[in-house]
Amino acid sequence: MDEIGFPKNLPDEFKAYFAAAHNEIIYLKEKINTLTRMYFGQKSERHAKEELILPQGSLFNEPEQIISEQNQNDNLTENNSSNEPPVTKPDPKPTRKPGGKKPLPDNLPREIKIHDLTEEEKICKNDLTHLVAIGEDIVEKLDVVPMSMKVIQHHYLKYACPCCEQNVLKAKSEPSIIPASMAEPGLLAHIATNKFFFALPLYRQEVLFNQKNIEIPRITLARWMIACGNAILPLVNEIKKYILSQSVLHCDETSVQVLSGTGKDPTAKTYMWVLASGLEAHPAVVFQYYSSRSQKSANDFLAGFAGYLQADGYDGYNSICNLPDVTRVGCWAHIRRKFESAFKEGASAGKLLAEKFLIEIKKLFLVEREVIPLTVDERVKIRQEKSLPVINAIRKLIDDNINKIVPRSKLGSAFGYISNEWPHLEHFLNNGNISLSNNRVENAIRPFAIGRKNWLFSDTIEGAEASAAIYSLIGSAKENDLHVEDYLTDVFTQLPYLLKEEKPALTSLLPWNWKNNLSAQKTTDSAAS
Repeated sequence: MDEIGFPKNLPDEFKAYFAAAHNEIIYLKEKINTLTRMYFGQKSERHAKEELILPQGSLFNEPEQIISEQNQNDNLTENNSSNEPPVTKPDPKPTRKPGGKKPLPDNLPREIKIHDLTEEEKICKNDLTHLVAIGEDIVEKLDVVPMSMKVIQHHYLKYACPCCEQNVLKAKSEPSIIPASMAEPGLLAHIATNKFFFALPLYRQEVLFNQKNIEIPRITLARWMIACGNAILPLVNEIKKYILSQSVLHCDETSVQVLSGTGKDPTAKTYMWVLASGLEAHPAVVFQYYSSRSQKSANDFLAGFAGYLQADGYDGYNSICNLPDVTRVGCWAHIRRKFESAFKEGASAGKLLAEKFLIEIKKLFLVEREVIPLTVDERVKIRQEKSLPVINAIRKLIDDNINKIVPRSKLGSAFGYISNEWPHLEHFLNNGNISLSNNRVENAIRPFAIGRKNWLFSDTIEGAEASAAIYSLIGSAKENDLHVEDYLTDVFTQLPYLLKEEKPALTSLLPWNWKNNLSAQKTTDSAAS
């Protein structure tokens, strides 16, 4: 209480009252700082003096900003080219100047334009001799062909007996992902990719089709997407089954607004729950819609899982994590955010301590950058050598300061969070399959969050569930570095045939298997040519 400056003769009851008021003022000031930064401040988790996370560019950098940053880097290099040692940056990725040209992909079609001299220019001005061609300079420039549409006419030939004029037979129709629809797999894949991968709402796609004099109402587009989402559920279930079979998985949830069918107010939040596979598994993502964020939803979503579950500190995971064969793993990125908030928005008295935590947490992430390419055993070895001392230093900071902070302050909130999560934060030291953070699943959610800003809500539960299925397939395809539209086109083409079988063999359409099959096919085609 002495730091508040109480008079020595002030009664204790007044001291308690003014101390509570002082703490309330600190709390309210920090709330104001939080709201101010939400509306006006930068959103990145970056420390004022040191980069405490891996550098990550803005999605909407202005060209002049990029050029300015490059000029600063160039000047920094020039200034250090004398006797001073060069300044090293933590990011080892090589940077390429904006002017540097990368070769255009070989698979793009080429259109050749010949630029020749006129007949008069081909005559030497010195002795009037005809010039002889000695070579050419080839310059490649990139152009775009606007979206083109085509109509595929399916001709079903019919046959009949010429004698009895009966027994009329017609060729069987191909199975379709949407029976009796005019939409071909390529069109459906194009619409799904635009909406769920590029976040282009259906009403804007309707306008694009109208520009081609093709009228497809958005209600039709919506019905097509729901039908596709329902059709691919067996394949999505296979992906989920694979993720749940792994020893480590990541889980998180994000809000989504559904207007009808939930039994709630249309403005109420419902949730997309998301699973992602761990470090040593095939990259895979699954979205699933639930109307609530309750433990019941978590138990249903994670039913049958046994292993390490990495999540944030949300209590909804308590029930599933209390099972004997499930071990909860904490997320150091969430810890970092808490102390980042305390540093940027908290009271000035706690900034120095928050900064100490941030510097130590940064060391953990720098070690992770080093160990990720290594084997499981090598990760454990280096983590024990380099990360364990950092963990011990963080633990000492907690123990030395836990009783010196205001509980309701930003720093107090960070201390409370790390104290509650501490039993779950050390598992990564002894298991090379476990990640330091839950960013793997948060990165999978990010495209959904961006899309949500454009399409805002789903009309029905059916639409939300279909969206979850398509997001699962697209997210898993993206994680496996597939061309999303090509992959969806092939899935929409093959799936109707496979589902006709008594026991559909869907493993060939799993993104990681499809990728391998595609690579094998390219190798075969190359050898044949």
